[in-house]
Amino acid sequence: GPTEVSNMDSFGDGGHRSPPIDNVQWAQGMAGEDRFQVAVSEERGWVFVGIYDGFFGPDATDYLFANLHVVVHHALKGVLSDNIQCNEPTTNSGNLFSLNGGNHSPEFERKPAKRGRTEHPEKNNSAMSGGSPTMHQRVLGALAWALRETEEAFFKAAEEGAADNPEIGLMGSCVLVMLMKGENVYVMNVGNSRAVLARRPEPNLDNILGKATEKDLQQLKAEIMDGLQSVQLNAEHSTSVEEEVKRIKAEHIDRNAIIHGRVKGKLNITRAFGAGYLKEEKCTYSEQHAISLAFKD
Repeated sequence: GPTEVSNMDSFGDGGHRSPPIDNVQWAQGMAGEDRFQVAVSEERGWVFVGIYDGFFGPDATDYLFANLHVVVHHALKGVLSDNIQCNEPTTNSGNLFSLNGGNHSPEFERKPAKRGRTEHPEKNNSAMSGGSPTMHQRVLGALAWALRETEEAFFKAAEEGAADNPEIGLMGSCVLVMLMKGENVYVMNVGNSRAVLARRPEPNLDNILGKATEKDLQQLKAEIMDGLQSVQLNAEHSTSVEEEVKRIKAEHIDRNAIIHGRVKGKLNITRAFGAGYLKEEKCTYSEQHAISLAFKD
């Protein structure tokens, strides 16, 4: 059945404790309204990184910090087991997968979350490809489901506490999540936070093996560092992206959907976790763009 989220931690957890998951190593931090967390599971062989860039207050980022990884952990049970290495072939277009099963493209599945329960990803993920989902699609679907489920629980908690904390409806956060399993990296985001991969070519060691001097090694190191190339792994969701502006205007007949480069004159990001006051009536909820990258030439 659906994940039980009624026992999720409420927002405002000043202790910023790690979620209660066994055999996981944690690193975490905060700065103002922003939070980050890194979780390493040697037992399951994966690394989770969450970066939450908050606005209008810390409650949304506190809630993400306390709950998102727990829901992701649940969603991935049976998808990323100890014996699954995700070694399926990748596409030829930069070795990138999008959530809708295509290769690297700004187009991705747009399914606004609805208030109430969402189905578990394993029950609904075959629709992404029109047939049996691949391992990568199952992982990406689980990540997207986890974020939607966490946001629904956040909205519910915000509504229940609105009398004491009415400004909670203003608060929200950009979300950037990275999951690494074996040689695969999966990225999910809403907002304008960027995931950037630094790549470098394999050095040519044919002429220096067995006879390299200290000077040769220093020169090789310099050449390797100079050859680093950055690759942005995710799409940004902001009013500086023409496709996002067109989407907002098409989905919202209101002429004032974009004012002075900001959604409703408030935010320059076009997708976010929380910010419930901008998601009432016909407004869409959080959407995700997720990709996986296999470290294969």
